[in-house]
Amino acid sequence: MKLFITTPVYFDVPSFRILRDRVRSVSIQSKIGTPEFLVIDDSGGNDTEIDSLRNDSDTRIINVPFNMGSQRAFVYSLRLLCKDIGPEDIVVTMDADGEDQPEHIPALVETLNNSTENNRVVLARRKRRRDPYWFKVGYVLFKWIFRGLIGTEISTGNFAAMRGHFVQTLLWHPHFDLVYAGGLVSVNTPKSFVPCERGPRYAGESKMTYLNLCMHAVRMLMPFLDRIAIRAALFSLILMFASSMILATNWIFPDFFSTLPKWLPLLAQAVWLGSGLLLLSSLTIFISFIHHQSALVRALQRSFVPRV
Repeated sequence: MKLFITTPVYFDVPSFRILRDRVRSVSIQSKIGTPEFLVIDDSGGNDTEIDSLRNDSDTRIINVPFNMGSQRAFVYSLRLLCKDIGPEDIVVTMDADGEDQPEHIPALVETLNNSTENNRVVLARRKRRRDPYWFKVGYVLFKWIFRGLIGTEISTGNFAAMRGHFVQTLLWHPHFDLVYAGGLVSVNTPKSFVPCERGPRYAGESKMTYLNLCMHAVRMLMPFLDRIAIRAALFSLILMFASSMILATNWIFPDFFSTLPKWLPLLAQAVWLGSGLLLLSSLTIFISFIHHQSALVRALQRSFVPRV
């Protein structure tokens, strides 16, 4: 059984060096095995400092064709290497900047080893964040929106542990074509959660911009579009029913409504039309999402035979 530490590096080699030293130290102290590092060069070959890592025997550089971002880089690289990973091997995915702390890796690995299910994934649950105030406020709002749209809480990221069997099979699920972290939450597989506090950045400054954060938030919702569409459709039906009852009552008992504000029937008509448009949009999104998923599965059947 091998232990693979997979992390994307985007012009951040100094941070990775610190991460690698700390992982090595933790692996010796906890006796979880000698780690092999899979470094994803997310610069698309433009980071010349990456070459300084190629001489290290425990570090393997994975080249991607262009800057994919951490989400797509994880999926692209692990799918590329799935045949080199044994079913019983352990794969840990984490960011290299220091926010995912190596000291939590033994807890993730131990939780995974305590399970006999090869398709189980162990996720780091964010217990505390070391972020600017504006980011914390935005993250809380996103969690509220996520829970309202999907009905479940999101408190995990890229920091996760899984067996090679998961990489060889479930990582080909169509949801991972959309986003890695969201796919880990949305895919129907046993999950365990380990509370992990986020650490401070090792070196340099974050390359994440406001726009990238917003894009990441939208991507996290994409694997759940079918759930969002159904919940929106049910909500629109409730609004249509309520507004229809008001309009019907106004037509049957006009004298009663003469004592109420005159804008109420107009508001009911606007709500009825708006909810109708919402219903139509929700059904369109649901049908499009299902068609997209079917197309991805057909393409998967033509191009991939899983290793078991």
